[in-house]
Amino acid sequence: MLLLWPRNKAGRRALATVSLLFLALWLAGMTAAISGAGCAKPRIKDERRLRLCNLSLAMPVPPEPQKRARIYLERGIIHARVGDDAQALADFRCAMTDAGPYPFWLAQLDARMEPETGAAAQIWAGIRRR
Repeated sequence: MLLLWPRNKAGRRALATVSLLFLALWLAGMTAAISGAGCAKPRIKDERRLRLCNLSLAMPVPPEPQKRARIYLERGIIHARVGDDAQALADFRCAMTDAGPYPFWLAQLDARMEPETGAAAQIWAGIRRR
């Protein structure tokens, strides 16, 4: 370990800068992952889930398309429950776009929508028919 430690001041600064960059990106990724997981938990109240979904989508390190599609789907369900059908439609379209080329992901989204009733199910069914 001591062999890798830089001996001059410029080397130590470079190592510190790289370490801080790594920590910043790691922290952003972990925050997105934890908030994305909380977004998908139905036990949490809708207001908090909506905040977690928004936080996960706002991170500088975006989640993979599959996870992003699930987050958009959950956020769309919450918007439909609250009565914001326009935003629910936009979120469902984003979920379809992210999951689009992968039939397995679309099947997972469909499976998630099966227990849903009401406006969310109607909006989703309208999108899936197209």
